[in-house]
Amino acid sequence: MSVDARLPCKRKSVASISVSEPKHIVTPGDVITEDTGYMRYNGEIGDVVVGRITEVGQKRWKVETFSKLDSVLMLSSVNLPGGELLKHGTLVKIPPTMVKRCKTHFHNLPCGATVIIGNNGYIFLSTIITPEALGTDGMAEPDQPDISEIRAADREMLARLRNCVVLLAHESILLFDSSLMYAYDESLKFSVKELLKPEVIEEIGTMVRQRLQE
Repeated sequence: MSVDARLPCKRKSVASISVSEPKHIVTPGDVITEDTGYMRYNGEIGDVVVGRITEVGQKRWKVETFSKLDSVLMLSSVNLPGGELLKHGTLVKIPPTMVKRCKTHFHNLPCGATVIIGNNGYIFLSTIITPEALGTDGMAEPDQPDISEIRAADREMLARLRNCVVLLAHESILLFDSSLMYAYDESLKFSVKELLKPEVIEEIGTMVRQRLQE
């Protein structure tokens, strides 16, 4: 069994570090970085948001949505369509600036996955739930075997999609349904674990840019 172990980044030579370089000292209020990947999400009306429940109360829930403060979900004045709880899937977090604003952020991909692209940078990937697996109230029944147990092929497909989302964000390519499917199609010639290699990420990113420009 071969193992490919690499450093997360290229090691900087000690000789290239000058001792005469001034120290970068900041004071409270100074801008440390202008990288948008570190910026928090600023919500707007009509945004699709995926979040994690951090506190459950009798009248409201607190939801972590990658914003400056926890969001508040009032249970008495909200109606959540399509089912409240997201399960049997995986959550991927990317910078909110890498999400392209579209008319719809709910997609059923041809590969057999359902993708919810949150404007806050939280992406939820799961398998497509068939209408037969839903109850009379439109909610998924937990005792159905086709949704309570995920096949190995579906797990691999979700893992591949997860790596595609990460590599698109790494290559600074806006995420939406077309760019995700282009990346998925180009990734089929590699194994899932190979999608984490820098040279593979760069190659797929180049191919996706070319297809988006066509």
